[in-house]
Amino acid sequence: MTELTLDDARKLYEKFADKDGDDAVRVMAQIALWGKRQQVEGGRLRLLALRKLGRFLIRNGRGRGRPAKMSDTHNLPTLGGLGITDRHISAEAKSVARISQADFGAYLAQEDEPTLKGLLRYCDELSGHRSLLTVKNDDMCTSRALARRIVGHFPISGVCLDPCRGDGAFYDALPKPRAWCEIKDGRDFLQWNQRVDWIITNPPWSAEPYRAIARHAYEIANNVVFLTRWHNATSTYPRHRDWLAAGHSWRETIYLDWKDAEFRDKHGTEKREGYILAAFWWSRGWTGGMREIYWVDDIGIEGIREAAE
Repeated sequence: MTELTLDDARKLYEKFADKDGDDAVRVMAQIALWGKRQQVEGGRLRLLALRKLGRFLIRNGRGRGRPAKMSDTHNLPTLGGLGITDRHISAEAKSVARISQADFGAYLAQEDEPTLKGLLRYCDELSGHRSLLTVKNDDMCTSRALARRIVGHFPISGVCLDPCRGDGAFYDALPKPRAWCEIKDGRDFLQWNQRVDWIITNPPWSAEPYRAIARHAYEIANNVVFLTRWHNATSTYPRHRDWLAAGHSWRETIYLDWKDAEFRDKHGTEKREGYILAAFWWSRGWTGGMREIYWVDDIGIEGIREAAE
């Protein structure tokens, strides 16, 4: 169904939302698979279709394999028999269907970019599993030398907070008074409600935890500095809406060399990528435009331009 428009998918969903039977199952599965390849509204429609599909599968005992025999004359075909070949869709649909309507509706109401992973993490959070900020491969510790240089660059005053302390590279560099949060040590930043003057940290880079942390940081801090990749911080319109809605403006970007960050995972393996790595500064009430600074091999912007030519 890649040829479908969003409007087409919505009309199909509305047509079959209250129906049972093979056609309804096939349509909901196809909308869910189509939505998996879309963004924002496509993702929302995907979750709605998965929920309808999952409820039907649970109600009728249907899965990927041989279905239960309902009667001598009524034996439902498998999903494969309906042309649905995605091997994960049955489990995904049932997991969405088992979420309460209140939690499902609350997630869709608050999330501009709904995803299946985001929904499941949201429900884990409500259930007390605290899984939101512990995503695989998000535990990358920053070089202490780079953390000190970044902190020393900014005109910091007042109360500082590192919401994702990790091994303490940024926290230890912050001037006092200072505070920290770290989900693995029992201090959940999303539960911190005290206003602060500065937040500086290397946040998780996975989409759902990054956005939750960024939104909360913009709400409670007058200045926010994140060490992250360019696309994590700025690459979607909802990311921009998050800081603008909180009264912040993008004030400064410091482009960095990956080797200076010295990122290593828990196994000690060094992490470098081809994406832009930078320290981003957002400031509440700032109207002076965005300044760009290059800390890349000390060659500056002219050197980068020459290298590109």
